[in-house]
Amino acid sequence: MIRAAALLIAAGAIAPLPAVAQTAAPMAADPARQTLGLQLAKLLNPEALTMAVLDRMLGDRTAQAMLADPDMKAMEERYPGILKAMVEAMKPILIRHLRQALPSMWDRLGTFFAAELSEEDLRAAIAFYGSPTGTRMIELMAEGLDLGPMIGTMASDGYVVTEQNLSATARSAAVAVVGQLTPAQLQDADRFGRSPSGQRVLALRPRMMQIIADWSNAPSPEMDAEIEAAVIPVMERFTGMKLK
Repeated sequence: MIRAAALLIAAGAIAPLPAVAQTAAPMAADPARQTLGLQLAKLLNPEALTMAVLDRMLGDRTAQAMLADPDMKAMEERYPGILKAMVEAMKPILIRHLRQALPSMWDRLGTFFAAELSEEDLRAAIAFYGSPTGTRMIELMAEGLDLGPMIGTMASDGYVVTEQNLSATARSAAVAVVGQLTPAQLQDADRFGRSPSGQRVLALRPRMMQIIADWSNAPSPEMDAEIEAAVIPVMERFTGMKLK
């Protein structure tokens, strides 16, 4: 869950532009396209911005959103402040594990881009998202993500990430991004979005979201064990009960 909540930057950077459905079959990726695909994945999901989103997310809004889970709400009502303390205990663990897991996400997306896009399309996308306009769109997306509703939805649904809740959050943020671009930047974005390469890139957004959702939902026993070890002392402090 935490992974995906911090990985909506790329999806939102794509969302402001008009997507056109494509039905072409995947291509067998050669080494050159594989390299370009990985470059695009990293460009859309820069580590610094991704970690900044996670850092911002793991604040009061996360504890508040967790109240959508009836069990969490009951616990907070009985022990006020426990959810915020739990989030604070989990934060360094989640940040460290997300940073370690980012390369695997880049690899998945890079392979996907390389299989679906031609070298010309990949180079066009890299040129746009690496340009001042593309970079600004990605930065604005990171700044404007409102993750509270998404976290609340997942908290009430077993913390399972879906393509639908990722897309909804990205679309909401993308509206604000468009409003902050200059006329010249809007022209740049529109020009890329209307180009054949841009249309093919934008049409991949739903499947890109699904890849991120699947990656986020993958089990991580090591992280779960570390989180449990960090949270139990918090619960013991608030409840006065020995849990282990």
